[in-house]
Amino acid sequence: MEQLLKNNSKYKIFNNEHIIRDDLIINNPIPITDSQILEELYLVIKYTTLFLEKHQIDYCIESGTLIGCVRHDGIIPWDNDIDIMIFKDGYFKLKTLVNEYNKNNFKILHVTPGFKLFYKDIAYGELFLYDYDENENVYRMAYPLINYNGSLEPTFITSDLYYSNQRYKKEYLFPTQMVLFEDFSVRAPNNIKEVLLTTYKKNLLECIYSPNKNNQHHAFKYNHYKLAIIIEKITVNKILLFLYIFINWLISKQIINIY
Repeated sequence: MEQLLKNNSKYKIFNNEHIIRDDLIINNPIPITDSQILEELYLVIKYTTLFLEKHQIDYCIESGTLIGCVRHDGIIPWDNDIDIMIFKDGYFKLKTLVNEYNKNNFKILHVTPGFKLFYKDIAYGELFLYDYDENENVYRMAYPLINYNGSLEPTFITSDLYYSNQRYKKEYLFPTQMVLFEDFSVRAPNNIKEVLLTTYKKNLLECIYSPNKNNQHHAFKYNHYKLAIIIEKITVNKILLFLYIFINWLISKQIINIY
């Protein structure tokens, strides 16, 4: 029978015992995520953060993973994914370490903008790429620039197109701090409260549950993402090739002049 969580409900993730705080606002009982998924989330975040620490790659937990750390001392018991931010230098370094990461059922896949995390070929979260915007003095989601032949340049553009609520002042993020998450330590922002208020802009004690989000957990697997990336690359290359041919045609007809 599915366990429904409310204030003072108890649950376990491996041997870590938890209780839902009585000060959290839960309007209706929330179904707990399947115990196997919670345990595999635990394995992925522990493996990933230890890997990043080993290779001295800057990161910090964010969004649902961060609020879980604050409210639940670890994973939100109705969550099903992991949110971690990484930065430009770490992004390039991690691209060279994919084969080392991909062991013992753990896999990482480069996607734009960042990396997808997998365990037993099931997607369990993402490393989101952030970069510093000097004009606005904030860190925000970044996208690698692509030149005419499709190779990545060591430059990025930042955008508010999809995540306008995830713009963080430098002093909110750095220096990062080590915090307890379940029974191990991870890096969190310097000012956790301000980061969460910037992201959610509401009462952080209010617990929100999205059935649609949880039901998506097994929808896409590792091979699905790989296929999507291949299709995306083919499409992008076709567009770039068309633009290259079209611009050369314009030049040949002296419609435009590059000099």
